[in-house]
Amino acid sequence: MKHDQQPEAIQGRISPCMSVHDALRTAIAFEQSAQAFYRELADQVHPEARPLLLDLADEERKHAKLLEDISTAERLSYTLSQQYKIPPTQPRLDEYIHLRKLSAGASEDEILDYVESRERIAFEHYGYLAELTPPGPLQQLFAFLREEERRHESEIQSRWSATFNVY
Repeated sequence: MKHDQQPEAIQGRISPCMSVHDALRTAIAFEQSAQAFYRELADQVHPEARPLLLDLADEERKHAKLLEDISTAERLSYTLSQQYKIPPTQPRLDEYIHLRKLSAGASEDEILDYVESRERIAFEHYGYLAELTPPGPLQQLFAFLREEERRHESEIQSRWSATFNVY
């Protein structure tokens, strides 16, 4: 065995970690990406769907602001440097930070599927972060965002169904 390699038994026990600050920066990037996605999509869909997408864009902007505010809170400076295991949802969340271009002829069902999948991964990711974070304001924020994303998915389904008569 080379000196720079670890035995397999040790390698299997080492989990990749990230700082709380890194988790917040990623969450901010995701929320900003979601805002841009919904604003851009609002210009491409039927006029009836535009209010829903603009509402979602506004909510994602507010989420990014909440995350930015807590990431600069002086009282949390020690917490921000703490490390925890990278959530299993991280790779999928990272994929959604980079905006996917929907084809010009995308059907309402294709758009709905993609929009719902964005909200679902955010819900799952914030749920993991809420579980990993010690009790306090940061954990409360992640739990709040988890519920916001759950509400978004439900609202998307009901408003989209009413707009496009999807059953």
